[in-house]
Amino acid sequence: MVLSEPIETARLRLREFVESDWKAILRTSDSQAMSFFDEAPFTEDDARVWIAGVIGNQAQDPRMRYAFAVELKADNTVIGYCDLGIRPPVECPMAYSGFRYIPEYWGNGYGTEAQRAILDFGFRTLGLERVSCKCEPENTGSWRIMEKCGMRREGHGVLDGWSTKRKKRISTYYYAMLKEEWEKRNPI
Repeated sequence: MVLSEPIETARLRLREFVESDWKAILRTSDSQAMSFFDEAPFTEDDARVWIAGVIGNQAQDPRMRYAFAVELKADNTVIGYCDLGIRPPVECPMAYSGFRYIPEYWGNGYGTEAQRAILDFGFRTLGLERVSCKCEPENTGSWRIMEKCGMRREGHGVLDGWSTKRKKRISTYYYAMLKEEWEKRNPI
């Protein structure tokens, strides 16, 4: 399912990716933005491959990943992305969500605005029953976005992972929201 129309909020447009968006994805993968990701900052080739993969996902049937370029409506600047990954089997209506933004746009509420829009899309359009997210406890920007959207912290995995890039054990906060929780907070 390719979206015929973008998802719009007061300040943002969430739209399907196009090939030329690789430049913005490259900017979302600098060392600061990637500090909590277990991969190196992207090269131009990495960004192009990432975009090609996301565009390829748009044609899947059933579609298992909805990744959107997050664009400022004021000037059409792509400032990052957010996504929903459908958890298999497809009959089980759950997804995980993620996001990453260009650091110069952090702290303006864009992440929260986009996350609210993608949660609404997931619950109301895709019919999801549950959406989950995770981040490291030190990644305060990410867990604050989740909490501002009404997601609840379901757990704290203490030293439950390993960062190959940083060569250390890491902890994880686990967040989730159910469809009925979303609808109660956001009635139509």
